[in-house]
Amino acid sequence: MNILQVEYLHWAPLFWLGIFIGLAVVVVIIGKLFFRNDYNTVDQQSLPFYSGTSNSLLQLITASSLYWGFKHTLDAYFLMIKRLFISDVEDFIQWFIIIVAGMLLILTGVLW
Repeated sequence: MNILQVEYLHWAPLFWLGIFIGLAVVVVIIGKLFFRNDYNTVDQQSLPFYSGTSNSLLQLITASSLYWGFKHTLDAYFLMIKRLFISDVEDFIQWFIIIVAGMLLILTGVLW
């Protein structure tokens, strides 16, 4: 059996793993050749960008403070979701089946 025949390619995991590793090596080599190397993690480049200012006080703002209004507006939604999912595996499986079934019904056109 020739491993390069088309009908046997899906049964050759080592062949596909070799192709994946080869492509990863090619991407890394191309990246090293063409991407910029002047990024400095100690300089101003690594600091967050807040609307054109480099004020050090603005860098103390956390993500929870930035998105406080968004989180506050969606509190009712998050509370409902927390009640539905009580971290039980059966709940996750049940909701996975319900969501996949709904998506299949929509994709097949049964609900249209």
